[in-house]
Amino acid sequence: MQVTTIESVLAGGLGRSKLIITGTDGAQKEIDFNNLFSVTGINFKNVKENEERLIKTLKTYTDEGWKLEQVTPLTLSQGESGSGGIFMTRYLLSRLETSKGF
Repeated sequence: MQVTTIESVLAGGLGRSKLIITGTDGAQKEIDFNNLFSVTGINFKNVKENEERLIKTLKTYTDEGWKLEQVTPLTLSQGESGSGGIFMTRYLLSRLETSKGF
């Protein structure tokens, strides 16, 4: 199973951020994440809430017998074309018993 966070880095809170859970059957569930920025800059309340949502999600799965196998961080910057970009992190989970879906 894979859990992916996509956090938009666009000033003014214009970005879209998501937590995407891909089950063993390929089905996906999307959960809204808060944007990292607001009009005044980094919104630390949103950073905290995203962190809590991610930890709660991962804990739910580890409590169900899933094991965190690998974490892959990715960053995409718009570079010269403008300001902004995304932070994406993939969390790969596994477990011995076969299960369908989430």
